[in-house]
Amino acid sequence: MKQVGRELGVRYVLEGSVRKAGGRVRITAQLIEAQSGAHLWADRFDGSLRDIFDLQDQVALSIAGVIEPTLQAAEVRYSTERPTNDLTAYDLYLRARAVASTYEQEHLAQALDMLDEAIAREPRYGAALALAATYRVDLENYDWVDDREEEAGGD
Repeated sequence: MKQVGRELGVRYVLEGSVRKAGGRVRITAQLIEAQSGAHLWADRFDGSLRDIFDLQDQVALSIAGVIEPTLQAAEVRYSTERPTNDLTAYDLYLRARAVASTYEQEHLAQALDMLDEAIAREPRYGAALALAATYRVDLENYDWVDDREEEAGGD
C-alpha cells in the first residue's frame, strides 16, 4: 500500500472488490491510510443482480457519506500528532491552554491572541490550529463573538 500511495501521490487509498455468486453480488470497500496500511473504514454491500443499479447508488452514497468525515478525522489526528519545532510557538500554545482553563470570555480572548501568535510563527502547527478553532466555537456558542469583534475594531 505504501508503494501505491507513493506512486499515486496520495495519503489515502479507497480499495474494493466485487464478487458475484448466482443472482447475487457482494461489493466490499475499504479506506486505507497508505503510509501505515491502517484501515480507516470498511464496509460490505450485498444485493441482487436484478437491482444492481440501486445497489450501485447505495454503495456510492454510503462511501461518499463516510469518506469526508473519516478523512477529516484522520487529517486532524495527523495534524495534531505533528509536533512543532518552534519552542516559542509551543510555549504560546501551553500558556493559551492555561489561560483559557477558566473558560471566561476575557481569558478565551487572551488565549486566542496567544494561539494566533503561535500560528503566525508556525502556520501548520496542528495542535494550536485545533485549539484556536475550539475556542472560537466556544466564543460563538456563548454569544461572545460580537463583544470580541467590537474590542478588535470590527463591525
